Amino acid sequence: MGWLEHRVPPPFVMLAVVLLMWLAHWLWSASVAPRALLYCGIGLCLAGFALAFTGLRTLVGRRTTPSPTQIERAKVLVTSGLYRFTRNPMYLGMVIFLIGIAAIFAEAWLLVGPLLFAAYIQSFQIAPEERVMLDKFGTDYAAYKARVRRWI
Repeated sequence: MGWLEHRVPPPFVMLAVVLLMWLAHWLWSASVAPRALLYCGIGLCLAGFALAFTGLRTLVGRRTTPSPTQIERAKVLVTSGLYRFTRNPMYLGMVIFLIGIAAIFAEAWLLVGPLLFAAYIQSFQIAPEERVMLDKFGTDYAAYKARVRRWI
């Protein structure tokens, strides 16, 4: 399945998962989230969006490619801002956003959506990205990998 590596932009994968979660909720459930869970879900969605956007902004600010499908165009190794705490703040933000969607729908079983997204991104986006970054930045990237966790 190597042909999937770097093919589908992660935001599209995330939106596909959101649509699948909505469809599953619509087909198999009619529950309505309690107000507190709804607000929690909205908060998680906003936090996830903010995390992903801040990661994107950091890359753009350092004048390197934010495109996950063109990682070979990376000009610098970004280790500042959120990248001091997680190597993948944008993907982490997307997972948090999807957890928020599951909360809004008030269905614990919909948490399979963020898990599937994380598994897909790990296999077809992060692993190939890390190979490219290691080739491009060598020991600097290896040291960064040893120092900073992949997710959190």
